[in-house]
Amino acid sequence: MKTSAMIFAAAALSAATTAFAAGNGAFGICEHVTRTSNVGGDYENCDALFGRCAAAGIAWLRTDIDWDYVGGDNGNFSWWRIDNVFASAEAYGVQLLPSLAGANPWTRVAAKDDLDNWEAFVSAFATRYQGRISAVEIWNEPDNENCMWCLADRPDAETAEVRQKLFVELFVKTLKRLKGEFPDIKVGGPALCWWDEPYLRAILDGCKAAGVAPDFISWHYYGSIPEDLIEQAESARRVCDEYGFTDCELVNDEWHFLGEGGFAALRSGDPAVRERVWSGPRSHNGIDSSCFALSVLSRLQTSKYSQAFYYGCRHTGAWGYMDDFGNKYKVWHALKAFGQLMAECATLCESTHDGTVATFAAKSADGKTGWLLVSDYGGTAKEIVVEVKNAGTPVAATILDHERDFAPARVNLDGNRLTLAKELDGSAAFLVKFDRSRL
Repeated sequence: MKTSAMIFAAAALSAATTAFAAGNGAFGICEHVTRTSNVGGDYENCDALFGRCAAAGIAWLRTDIDWDYVGGDNGNFSWWRIDNVFASAEAYGVQLLPSLAGANPWTRVAAKDDLDNWEAFVSAFATRYQGRISAVEIWNEPDNENCMWCLADRPDAETAEVRQKLFVELFVKTLKRLKGEFPDIKVGGPALCWWDEPYLRAILDGCKAAGVAPDFISWHYYGSIPEDLIEQAESARRVCDEYGFTDCELVNDEWHFLGEGGFAALRSGDPAVRERVWSGPRSHNGIDSSCFALSVLSRLQTSKYSQAFYYGCRHTGAWGYMDDFGNKYKVWHALKAFGQLMAECATLCESTHDGTVATFAAKSADGKTGWLLVSDYGGTAKEIVVEVKNAGTPVAATILDHERDFAPARVNLDGNRLTLAKELDGSAAFLVKFDRSRL
Protein backbone atom coordinates (compact mmCIF):
# COMPACT_ATOMS: atom_id res chain seq x y z
CA MET A 1 0.00 0.00 0.00
CA LYS A 2 1.20 3.50 -0.77
CA THR A 3 0.04 6.79 0.69
CA SER A 4 1.17 10.31 -0.08
CA ALA A 5 2.00 12.76 2.68
CA MET A 6 3.61 16.17 2.35
CA ILE A 7 5.08 16.26 5.83
CA PHE A 8 6.98 18.99 7.65
CA ALA A 9 5.18 21.62 5.63
CA ALA A 10 6.03 25.21 6.50
CA ALA A 11 2.56 26.07 7.77
CA ALA A 12 1.30 24.79 11.11
CA LEU A 13 -2.29 23.75 11.67
CA SER A 14 -4.67 26.67 11.84
CA ALA A 15 -5.97 28.04 15.15
CA ALA A 16 -9.34 26.46 14.35
CA THR A 17 -8.04 23.10 15.53
CA THR A 18 -8.18 24.19 19.17
CA ALA A 19 -11.28 25.17 21.07
CA PHE A 20 -11.02 26.38 24.64
CA ALA A 21 -7.27 26.90 24.96
CA ALA A 22 -4.17 27.41 22.86
CA GLY A 23 -1.58 24.72 22.17
CA ASN A 24 -2.72 21.12 22.52
CA GLY A 25 -6.21 22.06 23.68
CA ALA A 26 -7.85 19.83 21.08
CA PHE A 27 -6.59 16.67 22.77
CA GLY A 28 -8.48 15.44 25.81
CA ILE A 29 -9.96 12.42 27.53
CA CYS A 30 -13.25 11.85 29.34
CA GLU A 31 -13.22 10.20 32.78
CA HIS A 32 -15.49 9.99 35.82
CA VAL A 33 -12.90 11.46 38.14
CA THR A 34 -15.31 13.26 40.47
CA ARG A 35 -17.21 10.04 41.22
CA THR A 36 -16.05 7.50 43.77
CA SER A 37 -15.15 3.92 42.86
CA ASN A 38 -18.39 2.49 44.25
CA VAL A 39 -20.27 4.24 41.43
CA GLY A 40 -17.72 3.54 38.70
CA GLY A 41 -15.51 6.57 39.22
CA ASP A 42 -11.84 7.28 39.80
CA TYR A 43 -11.92 9.92 42.54
CA GLU A 44 -9.70 7.94 44.92
CA ASN A 45 -7.01 7.78 42.23
CA CYS A 46 -7.32 11.31 40.86
CA ASP A 47 -3.71 12.31 41.63
CA ALA A 48 -2.33 9.28 39.79
CA LEU A 49 -4.76 9.84 36.93
CA PHE A 50 -3.76 13.47 36.38
CA GLY A 51 -0.12 12.50 36.70
CA ARG A 52 -0.53 10.02 33.86
CA CYS A 53 -2.33 12.66 31.81
CA ALA A 54 0.57 15.06 32.26
CA ALA A 55 3.09 12.35 31.33
CA ALA A 56 1.12 11.57 28.17
CA GLY A 57 0.68 15.19 27.08
CA ILE A 58 -3.07 15.12 27.66
CA ALA A 59 -4.08 18.70 28.41
CA TRP A 60 -7.84 18.40 28.97
CA LEU A 61 -10.20 16.13 30.87
CA ARG A 62 -13.99 16.15 30.69
CA THR A 63 -15.70 15.01 33.88
CA ASP A 64 -19.07 14.93 35.61
CA ILE A 65 -20.28 17.51 38.11
CA ASP A 66 -23.28 15.70 39.59
CA TRP A 67 -25.88 17.76 41.41
CA ASP A 68 -26.59 14.66 43.49
CA TYR A 69 -22.99 14.66 44.75
CA VAL A 70 -22.73 18.24 45.96
CA GLY A 71 -26.08 18.55 47.72
CA GLY A 72 -27.47 22.01 48.06
CA ASP A 73 -30.34 21.89 50.56
CA ASN A 74 -31.18 25.57 51.13
CA GLY A 75 -28.07 26.51 49.16
CA ASN A 76 -25.66 24.58 51.41
CA PHE A 77 -23.51 22.94 48.76
CA SER A 78 -20.69 20.56 49.64
CA TRP A 79 -17.87 21.17 47.17
CA TRP A 80 -14.95 19.48 48.93
CA ARG A 81 -14.65 16.55 46.51
CA ILE A 82 -14.86 18.84 43.48
CA ASP A 83 -12.32 21.20 45.10
CA ASN A 84 -9.89 18.31 45.49
CA VAL A 85 -10.27 17.28 41.85
CA PHE A 86 -9.65 20.84 40.65
CA ALA A 87 -6.58 21.16 42.87
CA SER A 88 -5.15 17.90 41.57
CA ALA A 89 -5.83 18.76 37.93
CA GLU A 90 -4.25 22.19 38.29
CA ALA A 91 -1.17 20.73 40.00
CA TYR A 92 -0.52 18.67 36.87
CA GLY A 93 -1.52 21.34 34.35
CA VAL A 94 -4.68 19.59 33.19
CA GLN A 95 -7.75 21.70 32.42
CA LEU A 96 -11.26 20.46 33.15
CA LEU A 97 -14.39 20.58 31.05
CA PRO A 98 -17.18 20.16 33.65
CA SER A 99 -20.36 18.43 32.51
CA LEU A 100 -23.27 19.45 34.76
CA ALA A 101 -26.17 17.03 35.31
CA GLY A 102 -28.12 15.20 37.99
CA ALA A 103 -31.23 15.32 40.17
CA ASN A 104 -32.13 17.38 43.22
CA PRO A 105 -30.25 15.57 46.01
CA TRP A 106 -32.59 16.40 48.86
CA THR A 107 -36.00 16.11 47.21
CA ARG A 108 -34.97 13.40 44.68
CA VAL A 109 -36.84 15.34 42.01
CA ALA A 110 -35.42 15.29 38.48
CA ALA A 111 -33.91 18.59 37.30
CA LYS A 112 -36.55 19.10 34.62
CA ASP A 113 -39.19 19.25 37.36
CA ASP A 114 -37.15 21.58 39.59
CA LEU A 115 -35.64 24.16 37.28
CA ASP A 116 -35.26 26.94 39.86
CA ASN A 117 -33.11 24.82 42.16
CA TRP A 118 -31.25 23.37 39.18
CA GLU A 119 -30.36 26.86 37.97
CA ALA A 120 -29.22 27.80 41.48
CA PHE A 121 -26.89 24.79 41.45
CA VAL A 122 -25.28 25.57 38.07
CA SER A 123 -24.91 29.25 38.98
CA ALA A 124 -23.29 28.33 42.31
CA PHE A 125 -20.85 26.04 40.53
CA ALA A 126 -19.85 28.67 37.98
CA THR A 127 -19.47 31.28 40.71
CA ARG A 128 -17.19 29.06 42.78
CA TYR A 129 -14.91 28.02 39.91
CA GLN A 130 -15.00 31.19 37.83
CA GLY A 131 -11.49 31.95 36.64
CA ARG A 132 -10.55 28.27 36.83
CA ILE A 133 -12.84 27.07 34.03
CA SER A 134 -13.23 28.38 30.51
CA ALA A 135 -16.21 26.24 29.48
CA VAL A 136 -19.20 24.44 30.98
CA GLU A 137 -21.23 21.66 29.38
CA ILE A 138 -24.95 21.34 30.12
CA TRP A 139 -26.01 17.74 30.74
CA ASN A 140 -25.01 14.36 29.36
CA GLU A 141 -27.05 12.09 27.08
CA PRO A 142 -30.52 13.60 27.44
CA ASP A 143 -31.57 11.30 24.58
CA ASN A 144 -30.50 8.12 26.39
CA GLU A 145 -33.90 6.49 26.96
CA ASN A 146 -35.01 7.57 30.44
CA CYS A 147 -31.92 7.17 32.56
CA MET A 148 -30.85 10.80 32.49
CA TRP A 149 -34.23 12.11 33.51
CA CYS A 150 -35.64 9.81 36.11
CA LEU A 151 -34.32 8.11 39.20
CA ALA A 152 -33.97 4.33 39.23
CA ASP A 153 -36.75 3.95 41.77
CA ARG A 154 -39.18 6.19 39.89
CA PRO A 155 -40.03 4.90 36.41
CA ASP A 156 -41.47 7.63 34.25
CA ALA A 157 -44.33 7.24 31.81
CA GLU A 158 -43.48 10.29 29.74
CA THR A 159 -42.88 9.84 26.03
CA ALA A 160 -39.57 10.59 24.34
CA GLU A 161 -41.20 13.61 22.68
CA VAL A 162 -42.29 15.04 26.03
CA ARG A 163 -38.86 14.47 27.56
CA GLN A 164 -37.20 16.16 24.61
CA LYS A 165 -39.45 19.20 24.95
CA LEU A 166 -38.72 19.45 28.68
CA PHE A 167 -35.00 19.09 28.10
CA VAL A 168 -34.97 21.86 25.50
CA GLU A 169 -36.57 24.12 28.11
CA LEU A 170 -33.93 23.14 30.68
CA PHE A 171 -31.07 23.61 28.23
CA VAL A 172 -32.20 27.02 26.99
CA LYS A 173 -32.91 28.38 30.47
CA THR A 174 -29.57 27.13 31.78
CA LEU A 175 -27.71 28.49 28.76
CA LYS A 176 -29.33 31.89 29.14
CA ARG A 177 -28.65 32.02 32.89
CA LEU A 178 -24.98 31.10 32.62
CA LYS A 179 -24.19 33.27 29.60
CA GLY A 180 -25.91 36.21 31.27
CA GLU A 181 -24.00 35.85 34.55
CA PHE A 182 -20.68 34.55 33.25
CA PRO A 183 -19.90 36.02 29.80
CA ASP A 184 -16.29 34.84 29.96
CA ILE A 185 -17.29 31.16 30.27
CA LYS A 186 -18.23 29.24 27.14
CA VAL A 187 -21.49 27.33 27.60
CA GLY A 188 -22.82 24.50 25.47
CA GLY A 189 -23.87 20.87 25.31
CA PRO A 190 -25.90 18.68 25.46
CA ALA A 191 -23.60 15.64 24.95
CA LEU A 192 -26.03 13.63 22.83
CA CYS A 193 -25.53 9.85 22.72
CA TRP A 194 -24.77 10.06 19.01
CA TRP A 195 -25.06 12.49 16.14
CA ASP A 196 -28.83 13.04 16.24
CA GLU A 197 -29.66 15.93 13.90
CA PRO A 198 -33.42 16.10 14.66
CA TYR A 199 -32.74 16.32 18.41
CA LEU A 200 -30.08 18.96 17.85
CA ARG A 201 -32.42 20.98 15.65
CA ALA A 202 -35.03 20.96 18.42
CA ILE A 203 -32.44 22.45 20.79
CA LEU A 204 -31.30 25.05 18.26
CA ASP A 205 -34.93 25.98 17.55
CA GLY A 206 -35.35 26.67 21.28
CA CYS A 207 -32.14 28.71 21.40
CA LYS A 208 -33.16 30.74 18.37
CA ALA A 209 -36.59 31.48 19.81
CA ALA A 210 -35.03 32.58 23.11
CA GLY A 211 -32.44 34.76 21.41
CA VAL A 212 -29.46 32.92 22.86
CA ALA A 213 -26.66 31.09 21.04
CA PRO A 214 -24.70 28.11 22.40
CA ASP A 215 -20.93 28.55 22.36
CA PHE A 216 -20.54 24.90 21.41
CA ILE A 217 -22.60 21.79 20.72
CA SER A 218 -21.48 18.31 21.74
CA TRP A 219 -22.25 14.67 21.04
CA HIS A 220 -20.65 11.20 21.30
CA TYR A 221 -19.30 8.73 18.78
CA TYR A 222 -18.90 4.99 19.39
CA GLY A 223 -18.01 3.02 16.29
CA SER A 224 -15.23 1.76 14.05
CA ILE A 225 -15.19 4.09 11.03
CA PRO A 226 -13.00 7.19 11.49
CA GLU A 227 -14.50 8.89 8.45
CA ASP A 228 -17.98 8.78 10.01
CA LEU A 229 -16.84 10.71 13.06
CA ILE A 230 -15.22 13.37 10.87
CA GLU A 231 -18.22 13.63 8.54
CA GLN A 232 -20.53 14.22 11.50
CA ALA A 233 -18.69 17.47 12.17
CA GLU A 234 -19.29 18.53 8.57
CA SER A 235 -23.02 17.97 9.08
CA ALA A 236 -23.00 19.80 12.41
CA ARG A 237 -21.20 22.79 10.89
CA ARG A 238 -23.80 22.99 8.15
CA VAL A 239 -26.69 22.86 10.63
CA CYS A 240 -25.24 25.46 12.99
CA ASP A 241 -24.49 27.82 10.11
CA GLU A 242 -28.03 27.38 8.84
CA TYR A 243 -29.32 28.70 12.18
CA GLY A 244 -26.91 31.62 12.07
CA PHE A 245 -24.73 30.17 14.84
CA THR A 246 -21.56 30.50 12.77
CA ASP A 247 -19.34 30.91 15.83
CA CYS A 248 -20.71 27.82 17.56
CA GLU A 249 -17.88 25.33 18.10
CA LEU A 250 -18.17 21.58 17.61
CA VAL A 251 -17.07 19.17 20.34
CA ASN A 252 -17.08 15.39 20.34
CA ASP A 253 -17.06 14.87 24.09
CA GLU A 254 -16.90 11.04 24.06
CA TRP A 255 -15.42 8.88 21.31
CA HIS A 256 -14.16 5.32 21.43
CA PHE A 257 -13.70 2.27 19.23
CA LEU A 258 -16.72 -0.02 19.15
CA GLY A 259 -16.18 -3.17 17.14
CA GLU A 260 -18.33 -5.84 15.52
CA GLY A 261 -21.57 -6.43 17.40
CA GLY A 262 -21.51 -3.08 19.21
CA PHE A 263 -22.57 -2.74 22.83
CA ALA A 264 -24.55 -5.99 22.69
CA ALA A 265 -21.37 -7.95 21.98
CA LEU A 266 -19.54 -6.22 24.84
CA ARG A 267 -22.27 -7.33 27.24
CA SER A 268 -22.74 -10.82 25.81
CA GLY A 269 -22.51 -13.91 27.98
CA ASP A 270 -21.70 -16.13 25.01
CA PRO A 271 -18.13 -17.46 25.51
CA ALA A 272 -17.34 -17.33 21.79
CA VAL A 273 -18.49 -13.72 21.51
CA ARG A 274 -16.63 -12.71 24.66
CA GLU A 275 -13.45 -14.31 23.34
CA ARG A 276 -13.67 -12.27 20.15
CA VAL A 277 -14.57 -9.00 21.88
CA TRP A 278 -12.12 -9.12 24.76
CA SER A 279 -9.00 -10.76 23.33
CA GLY A 280 -6.94 -10.64 20.17
CA PRO A 281 -5.97 -7.85 17.77
CA ARG A 282 -9.56 -6.91 16.85
CA SER A 283 -10.79 -6.77 20.43
CA HIS A 284 -12.14 -3.81 22.38
CA ASN A 285 -8.67 -2.94 23.69
CA GLY A 286 -6.56 -4.53 20.94
CA ILE A 287 -4.35 -3.10 18.23
CA ASP A 288 -7.32 -2.32 15.96
CA SER A 289 -8.79 -0.13 18.71
CA SER A 290 -5.44 1.65 19.16
CA CYS A 291 -4.89 2.31 15.46
CA PHE A 292 -8.49 3.48 15.17
CA ALA A 293 -7.69 6.01 17.91
CA LEU A 294 -4.55 7.22 16.15
CA SER A 295 -6.38 7.48 12.83
CA VAL A 296 -9.10 9.57 14.47
CA LEU A 297 -6.60 11.81 16.26
CA SER A 298 -4.71 12.44 13.04
CA ARG A 299 -7.88 13.27 11.11
CA LEU A 300 -9.23 15.52 13.86
CA GLN A 301 -6.42 18.00 13.30
CA THR A 302 -7.87 19.22 10.01
CA SER A 303 -11.55 18.58 10.79
CA LYS A 304 -14.38 20.94 11.73
CA TYR A 305 -14.14 19.90 15.37
CA SER A 306 -12.80 22.32 17.93
CA GLN A 307 -12.14 19.68 20.54
CA ALA A 308 -12.56 15.96 21.16
CA PHE A 309 -12.34 13.72 24.23
CA TYR A 310 -11.40 10.05 24.09
CA TYR A 311 -13.67 8.12 26.47
CA GLY A 312 -11.73 6.27 29.12
CA CYS A 313 -14.40 6.02 31.85
CA ARG A 314 -11.69 5.35 34.45
CA HIS A 315 -8.01 4.46 34.14
CA THR A 316 -8.52 0.78 34.95
CA GLY A 317 -11.17 -1.60 33.65
CA ALA A 318 -12.75 -2.48 30.33
CA TRP A 319 -13.03 1.11 29.08
CA GLY A 320 -9.82 2.40 30.63
CA TYR A 321 -6.15 2.30 29.74
CA MET A 322 -4.98 -0.64 31.81
CA ASP A 323 -6.32 -3.74 33.48
CA ASP A 324 -6.82 -4.12 37.23
CA PHE A 325 -3.21 -5.32 37.60
CA GLY A 326 -1.74 -2.21 35.98
CA ASN A 327 -0.95 -3.82 32.61
CA LYS A 328 -1.40 -1.08 30.01
CA TYR A 329 -3.64 -1.61 27.01
CA LYS A 330 -2.43 -0.83 23.51
CA VAL A 331 -4.47 2.37 23.41
CA TRP A 332 -2.51 3.86 26.31
CA HIS A 333 0.69 3.65 24.27
CA ALA A 334 -1.10 5.14 21.27
CA LEU A 335 -2.55 8.08 23.20
CA LYS A 336 0.75 8.75 24.96
CA ALA A 337 2.67 8.85 21.67
CA PHE A 338 0.20 11.28 20.14
CA GLY A 339 -0.09 13.42 23.26
CA GLN A 340 3.65 13.83 23.59
CA LEU A 341 3.87 15.00 19.98
CA MET A 342 1.12 17.53 20.61
CA ALA A 343 2.72 18.78 23.82
CA GLU A 344 6.39 18.84 22.84
CA CYS A 345 6.43 19.93 19.20
CA ALA A 346 6.04 23.59 18.32
CA THR A 347 4.77 23.08 14.77
CA LEU A 348 2.01 20.62 13.94
CA CYS A 349 2.02 19.89 10.22
CA GLU A 350 -0.85 18.88 8.02
CA SER A 351 -2.15 15.38 8.66
CA THR A 352 -3.09 13.16 5.71
CA HIS A 353 -5.02 9.96 5.12
CA ASP A 354 -5.21 7.51 2.26
CA GLY A 355 -7.33 4.40 2.64
CA THR A 356 -6.40 2.65 5.87
CA VAL A 357 -3.31 4.83 6.46
CA ALA A 358 -3.29 8.14 8.33
CA THR A 359 -0.24 10.30 9.04
CA PHE A 360 0.51 13.08 11.49
CA ALA A 361 3.72 15.12 11.45
CA ALA A 362 5.30 17.62 13.81
CA LYS A 363 8.63 19.34 14.36
CA SER A 364 10.55 21.00 17.17
CA ALA A 365 10.65 24.74 17.80
CA ASP A 366 14.09 25.07 16.18
CA GLY A 367 13.03 22.88 13.25
CA LYS A 368 15.99 20.53 13.74
CA THR A 369 13.96 17.50 14.84
CA GLY A 370 10.90 16.09 13.15
CA TRP A 371 8.44 13.32 13.95
CA LEU A 372 6.10 11.32 11.76
CA LEU A 373 3.31 9.19 13.23
CA VAL A 374 1.80 6.70 10.77
CA SER A 375 -1.20 4.52 11.63
CA ASP A 376 -2.46 1.70 9.43
CA TYR A 377 -5.92 0.82 10.74
CA GLY A 378 -7.02 -2.56 9.44
CA GLY A 379 -4.61 -2.55 6.51
CA THR A 380 -3.46 -5.81 4.92
CA ALA A 381 -0.24 -4.64 3.21
CA LYS A 382 3.05 -5.82 4.70
CA GLU A 383 4.75 -2.55 3.80
CA ILE A 384 3.61 1.06 3.94
CA VAL A 385 5.25 3.60 1.64
CA VAL A 386 4.91 7.26 2.57
CA GLU A 387 6.12 10.03 0.29
CA VAL A 388 7.91 12.66 2.36
CA LYS A 389 9.43 16.00 1.47
CA ASN A 390 12.20 17.88 3.24
CA ALA A 391 12.05 15.39 6.11
CA GLY A 392 15.70 14.95 6.97
CA THR A 393 17.35 11.70 8.00
CA PRO A 394 15.43 9.05 9.99
CA VAL A 395 17.39 8.37 13.16
CA ALA A 396 14.94 6.25 15.14
CA ALA A 397 11.73 4.33 14.47
CA THR A 398 9.36 2.28 16.61
CA ILE A 399 6.29 0.15 15.92
CA LEU A 400 3.06 -0.54 17.80
CA ASP A 401 1.40 -3.79 16.76
CA HIS A 402 -0.39 -6.75 18.29
CA GLU A 403 2.78 -7.96 20.01
CA ARG A 404 4.94 -4.85 20.49
CA ASP A 405 4.47 -1.50 22.21
CA PHE A 406 6.54 0.97 20.17
CA ALA A 407 9.52 -1.36 19.94
CA PRO A 408 12.38 -0.66 17.46
CA ALA A 409 11.26 -1.00 13.84
CA ARG A 410 12.79 -1.28 10.37
CA VAL A 411 12.35 1.71 8.06
CA ASN A 412 14.09 2.81 4.89
CA LEU A 413 14.23 6.24 3.26
CA ASP A 414 15.06 6.19 -0.46
CA GLY A 415 14.81 9.70 -1.85
CA ASN A 416 11.34 10.86 -0.85
CA ARG A 417 10.02 7.34 -0.31
CA LEU A 418 9.85 6.17 3.30
CA THR A 419 9.15 2.43 3.58
CA LEU A 420 7.77 1.03 6.83
CA ALA A 421 7.82 -2.75 7.24
CA LYS A 422 5.16 -4.60 9.24
CA GLU A 423 6.08 -7.98 10.68
CA LEU A 424 2.52 -9.01 11.59
CA ASP A 425 -0.72 -8.96 9.65
CA GLY A 426 -3.32 -6.30 10.38
CA SER A 427 -3.18 -2.94 12.11
CA ALA A 428 0.06 -1.26 13.14
CA ALA A 429 1.44 2.20 13.90
CA PHE A 430 4.91 3.68 13.45
CA LEU A 431 6.64 6.63 15.09
CA VAL A 432 9.67 7.90 13.15
CA LYS A 433 12.13 10.54 14.36
CA PHE A 434 14.09 12.64 11.84
CA ASP A 435 17.27 14.68 12.15
CA ARG A 436 16.70 17.88 10.16
CA SER A 437 19.75 19.81 11.41
CA ARG A 438 21.51 19.63 8.04
CA LEU A 439 18.64 20.80 5.87
